[in-house]
Amino acid sequence: MLTSRVEKVIKVFLSSTSQDLLDYRAVASQVILDMDWKPEMMEHFGAMPEQTVEACCNKLGGCDLMVLILAFRRGWVPTAEQGGNDKDSVTALELAFAHKNNIPVVMMLAAEDSWPVSLCEDEDDARKWIKTFRARLNQPAVFFDREAAAPEGGKSLPAFRAKLREALLDMRERFLAAQGSHQEHAEDDDLFASAKATICAGPCIPFLGHGIFGDGPLSDGAIIKALTDADCHENCLATAAADQEQFLRSRETFLRVLAKTIREQTVGAAKPAIYDLIVKMKPPLIVSTSHDLAIEERLEAEGKPVLLICHVIRSEDDVDAGKVVVFRGLKDPAPEISIADGFTLKPDEGTFVIYKPLGSPLLHQCLDPDKGIDTVVITETDHLTFLARLESQSTGIPTALTTYFRKQPLLFLGYAMDVWQYRLVLHVFRSSGKQKKGSGLSVRVPASVTEERAWRGLDIDLVRMTPNDFAVKVCEGL
Repeated sequence: MLTSRVEKVIKVFLSSTSQDLLDYRAVASQVILDMDWKPEMMEHFGAMPEQTVEACCNKLGGCDLMVLILAFRRGWVPTAEQGGNDKDSVTALELAFAHKNNIPVVMMLAAEDSWPVSLCEDEDDARKWIKTFRARLNQPAVFFDREAAAPEGGKSLPAFRAKLREALLDMRERFLAAQGSHQEHAEDDDLFASAKATICAGPCIPFLGHGIFGDGPLSDGAIIKALTDADCHENCLATAAADQEQFLRSRETFLRVLAKTIREQTVGAAKPAIYDLIVKMKPPLIVSTSHDLAIEERLEAEGKPVLLICHVIRSEDDVDAGKVVVFRGLKDPAPEISIADGFTLKPDEGTFVIYKPLGSPLLHQCLDPDKGIDTVVITETDHLTFLARLESQSTGIPTALTTYFRKQPLLFLGYAMDVWQYRLVLHVFRSSGKQKKGSGLSVRVPASVTEERAWRGLDIDLVRMTPNDFAVKVCEGL
């Protein structure tokens, strides 16, 4: 109700008894006007043909907010003929109407210890009613004291004025937050629709990050915990891996430990819904930046041929360093090794082509151990070496792949935008010439404002959903 009205003047219904609170009503009206809002008061209603209660509720129904000022008088009790129930005050009926119609209420209650007896009810029934009514008010309230008349030239009721203004400013923040949430939700709906339309319209390239695993065994946090000391608080995989490699004092030993860790973590990992979406999408190319082989194993288990491409980070005497390795299946007995710009891609129909720029220690079992080939980019040193190589055409992203990047939109799924991933994406954009706005979408709940800025800097629209919720929702309509 409110979010659609925040951009125009907020209407505030002012409810109170009149005989004891005339000065407070006047000050409340001034405070509301100072907010550039509009007070709706019985003083402004004029002659109306409806019954009094109906007229008040009609006015209240057109407002965005109710301010209730309540002291120790029940006030006027409308009869059944007047729209009441011969028991409750018109103020109580207005409050009930506001609650029923989800109209927020700012409640200002007079403090009992400072309120003069002369302004309280005289009759026993009325005193009991107002006492019970106040006791049953089930919401936060601002309490105010009785104030003396203002000095000449001064503003009346300064303490009450300040308290009401503070309460209204707080309500303004809530309105703006609700409006922002509403607008973000609408934008997210639009971006989700755009992402779904992109998938349905034709080929796009999914760019998979560790976020597709949520908080499961293959998430960054779980890998760090399993790879290192259980009490380690390091939250950056590159740093944690570098520390562990230094601790083990051997790259070869570190890779064996990493492979064992990934295999063990994969056993207990649930299969992400993203995989179901990718099978339905049948993309021309998949970019997978995790070090496991979960999606590759899923595809091969379903009888779908897989072709994997990754880089050689190190090799014996650096003979093959900077080249690419092409695996035709997870058990390829003789993977092809070639320079990046000399590599051609002609997959058989139905083959899923997977580019793993960060490699995997699980692939090393298919390689000739005498060549000493290492495909893994995980430590900070690995990233620096790899990113430097991407600057050269002969050791960069294969030209056969940049053709896909150039032609198809990118769909980032659970891809965390830390410094290393950001640099990798920059290289992908640079190598493919992607500069135009709207060339991609990211499905992810951002971890920080800095990450949001990184996506904006790349002109990538952010769909604020978990990738697996996104996949389930898209698959429902495919």
